[in-house]
Order: sequence, then C-alpha cells, then structure tokens
Amino acid sequence: MSMIWYIYASATHVRLLHLVRTHDGKFETDEVPEVYPSNQATVVVFEGNKFFAEVPLYDELLPSRQNVTNAVVILRARYQESVSSTGFKWLERYATELRRSGNLLMLAGVESHVMQKLEKAGLLDLIGKENVFASGPVLEASLIEALDAAEVWLKNRDKDS
Repeated sequence: MSMIWYIYASATHVRLLHLVRTHDGKFETDEVPEVYPSNQATVVVFEGNKFFAEVPLYDELLPSRQNVTNAVVILRARYQESVSSTGFKWLERYATELRRSGNLLMLAGVESHVMQKLEKAGLLDLIGKENVFASGPVLEASLIEALDAAEVWLKNRDKDS
C-alpha cells in the first residue's frame, strides 16, 4: 500500500513552470501558456518529484501544440538526476512530434551523466547535438545559450518562408 501511495504522490506533485527572460536578462516565472506560441521560444521546467510515474502527466501539463508552427520548446533539465526509460521514450516521441509539425525541441541545463545517457539512447542525434546545452557552473548560462540558439533557428525559418 505504501508503494502505491508513493507512486500516486510522486505522480501528482509535479508542476510546470514557464520561465521568461526579463529585459535585464534575469528570469521570472509566468503562467504556462495554454498553447505554445508560434514563431517564438518557450522555456518550461518541471518541478517536483522526478519519478517514472510522472511521465504520463507531461503531455497533460505541457501547452498544446495544435496548429503551432515554428515554435521552439526549451525544456530546462538542470538538476535532473536520472531519466527513466519511460522518460526517454516520452522525450523521443515528443521531439519527433514537434519536428514533424515544424517545431523544435531543445534541452537546457543537461547534467553530464544525463548527457551520456541521451547519447547512449540515440536521443542526442534525434534532438540534434546543437539543440542540447550542458549544465555548467553558471546557473542560467545554458538556458541563455539555448534561447540565443532558438532565436537563430527562428530567424533562419523566417528567411526560408
């Protein structure tokens, strides 16, 4: 019974935050949009227990992708200590679905041991090594790198259309 309660508690104590860069370069939280805005980058971070039972909630918590194009979704992964095989399968599906609809997934703040697991699972190639930003000693550096790269990607998409 305690294991069932733990799984339930883990799966329901997750929340999604939307991080927005302010004019002075800092980050603040904002309401998560209902739909990803087309033609711009959106930074999201999951907070709470990091347990395999949470994975089914991810699609529920994330903004809709319906009719969205040229959006960049940046998942901030800093402090993600482990990723389950279920999490990897979800990440693979999510990245593929975004790409198919003309959008892009980026990961920011990826710890080195998680980076190794992404590589081993083939997800670095799927997502694109240029779209995965390693964590470092400066807390927001990889997030800023990802946002800058997203801006370049969006400008290039704009030129192509």
